[in-house]
Amino acid sequence: SILERAAQPSHQGEVFTEYQQRIVFRQVSALVAQYDPETAFRWLESQTERDARYVNGCHPIVHHLGYTAFAKYGDFAPAMEYRRDICNSGYTHGILESLLAERQLTAEELVALCATVDTTALDSWQCYHGLGHGFMFASDDDLVRSIALCETFQEERFRGSCINGVFME
Repeated sequence: SILERAAQPSHQGEVFTEYQQRIVFRQVSALVAQYDPETAFRWLESQTERDARYVNGCHPIVHHLGYTAFAKYGDFAPAMEYRRDICNSGYTHGILESLLAERQLTAEELVALCATVDTTALDSWQCYHGLGHGFMFASDDDLVRSIALCETFQEERFRGSCINGVFME
């Protein structure tokens, strides 16, 4: 698996240059456009078997995959049908960033949205963490505004996950 390969000492430290990463993003976008996100996930998995840079760059790659899927399907639910929780759920994060860049949703609407993927505590944490990424993305990295948006969630666990996503962005 990707996680097992990432833990191998031989894979640590190998990363894409910015130019190489843009090429990978274009490849992912082309696969999603021509086929679907699942095809892009399978391609990524095959690349991680051959090149450690794909392992180490996996999270931003699947963020981009999420952006591309949201652009193709136009909404959260159809893009999430292809969800895979690899690479620290970067796919979900990318979808949420795209959604929040496009629409202003209330805290109640966002809680309902996360409830649709909330099958485990980790799913819930990843969804709210992704919202924190999304608030930063949508606000052009306005830290104060993004934290304030996270603070609108009533449950402490949701606020904490969201704020964690803000600070990771």
